[in-house]
Amino acid sequence: MKDTKKDTGYVQEIKVLRKQLAQSQAKAASLENSVKILGKYKKDAEKQAKAKDRIIQKQKKKIDRYERFLALTKENVTLRRMMVWARKSEKFTDSELLQIQKDLTDQVLAIKQGDPGNLDAVDQKPDSTAGTNTPSSSDALLLAHSRNIDKLLPIEQGKKPWGRQPNTKTCGRDMTVFDKLDTEESVESVVDDCLSANEDGSFTLLIDGEKQDLKYMKTIEHKRIDFVRPHFKTRVTKVVVYTDTKGHVYTSHKGNPCAYDFVPKGKVTNRTVAALIADKVVFGIPLNRQVAKLNIAAGDTIVNTQLITRKYLEAGEFLQTFAQQLKRYISSQKTAHADESYLTLVHHPKKKGAANAYLWSLSYSGKNPPAAYFEFDPTRGYSAAENLLGGCSDMAIQTDAYSLYKTFIGNMNAKIAEEIAASDGIEASDEFQSTCAYYTKKGLVWVACFSHGRRKIEKVFEALYKQKPESVEYTICNTILGLIRKVYEIEKEERARYRSKKQDEAQFLKNRKDKTLPVLTALRRYLTEQLPNCRYNLEIGVKYLLKIFNDLIPYLDYSELTPDNSFQERQFIRFAQTRRESLFCSTVRGGKAWATLYSICQTAILNTIDPTTYLKFLLDELAMVQDKQEKDIDWESYFPWNQNYDNLLKLWKR
Repeated sequence: MKDTKKDTGYVQEIKVLRKQLAQSQAKAASLENSVKILGKYKKDAEKQAKAKDRIIQKQKKKIDRYERFLALTKENVTLRRMMVWARKSEKFTDSELLQIQKDLTDQVLAIKQGDPGNLDAVDQKPDSTAGTNTPSSSDALLLAHSRNIDKLLPIEQGKKPWGRQPNTKTCGRDMTVFDKLDTEESVESVVDDCLSANEDGSFTLLIDGEKQDLKYMKTIEHKRIDFVRPHFKTRVTKVVVYTDTKGHVYTSHKGNPCAYDFVPKGKVTNRTVAALIADKVVFGIPLNRQVAKLNIAAGDTIVNTQLITRKYLEAGEFLQTFAQQLKRYISSQKTAHADESYLTLVHHPKKKGAANAYLWSLSYSGKNPPAAYFEFDPTRGYSAAENLLGGCSDMAIQTDAYSLYKTFIGNMNAKIAEEIAASDGIEASDEFQSTCAYYTKKGLVWVACFSHGRRKIEKVFEALYKQKPESVEYTICNTILGLIRKVYEIEKEERARYRSKKQDEAQFLKNRKDKTLPVLTALRRYLTEQLPNCRYNLEIGVKYLLKIFNDLIPYLDYSELTPDNSFQERQFIRFAQTRRESLFCSTVRGGKAWATLYSICQTAILNTIDPTTYLKFLLDELAMVQDKQEKDIDWESYFPWNQNYDNLLKLWKR
């Protein structure tokens, strides 16, 4: 029994000890967790302290930099003002600005050292014994600034900076427009009320009871462009009818007998129609907006859209014969440019509803006055190209790579070759097709455009490879664009000498061909070699250049042609702007009127003639010809390059 009681006591003691052990282990685990948390907090605190130290160091560096900059600014404020003045007002070149800045800095240092006359001693180390001449910290900054002058006046080489450039005129200065506008003079003076003229030609100024004798110094003239609100008036033309005893009727015109309207008894004058047409065709203002503008200016409903639209269409049909004369003039030249652009046609004759139609263009720029002709066609097919180029022969035509141009020109030359073979034999026909020179005498030469191929390479380079200088495609694109750029540099250099009459046409053609052909040969060889290394869109661009390469070279035989068709593309700029505003034309009749009127306006602009004034002149003169039923018309006398601005202005005011 005693042993049993002892065992029971031991068991209870063991339970108590186990319970105490568990409590101790729990406390130990809690202490370990606390230690870990404290260690983590310590590390975070150390990191935060280090981060604060870094921020403090950065702030100290920034403060030191600002203090140095402030010291430099205090010493150099006059110098900076001088440089700003030299850059903006005196238009010095970059090299001149650098030299001026160095000279001014050296002079400031020499003055501070007490020897303004000896500027050569600035760069020498100061004598240790001359304590008063030792440069201060700000002087040291100024000296360092003068030796690192490029940092103060950064000049990026090869990149055009923003803003007004050196050696350029101020906006509005030397404007010739002032000589062409009506002038209204006014004399302005701030002392007229107190100023009196003396008999000896002097002047006396009375201010607060005191007289001051003045001497004439100069008159300052300031020209500005003023806006006069559009003014509309009613023009009345009276016709007095007489009859004699025999019943014969006679008429007498009163009012303005010299003015002829292209539409007899119309509700608007030729001048109004000319202004409306120019605003739509040239400046892109739709007719409905012009109607609103006219009615608001007049304060009443004087016109509506239907009336103005009808006059617009009638003017296009009335001037269509004259536009054909422009085409005949262009077709008589040795070179021409051709292109096409789309225009939405609401009532398309071959498709249901709205669809794209096209405005085809033929233009000329060379030794003779420039001209542009536009023709509207609902399609972009072979018949449209035939209508545009059908009257052309004995010339070179530069276009883009649209295959229709090459197909039409090839078919036309093939027909001429058949005619030559029938009349002069097969040898003469083969000789005709052998070189471009023979094509120019009787057929047509197709010249491709360099810029279309260049743009394909540029787009790929900008989109994919510009940011990857280590890639093979980056090198390929840069090499191709570099060779094309060399072709344009040769063209610019030789054409500048040709225009300045430093070389005649034969020398220009020879020099340009001798310099350009080796570059083109190297370009073709490089394109052929690198074609296997090109992928995706770059491969498409390289294949495009190789495809048209043989048709690029003929431009070297014509002094009036350049490597690209940019002149023709510029003729579509105003049309594209107008198309964006007007969005569409309703009918084929409207599209043809648009093409006719745009031909006349664009030709006038190319010859620096105001299209509004020129349109009014044409409507007046051709209406007079129509009224008198003249048969032999000298169309060339109505071309814009044969008109004088003063005469056109007088006719405008008539």
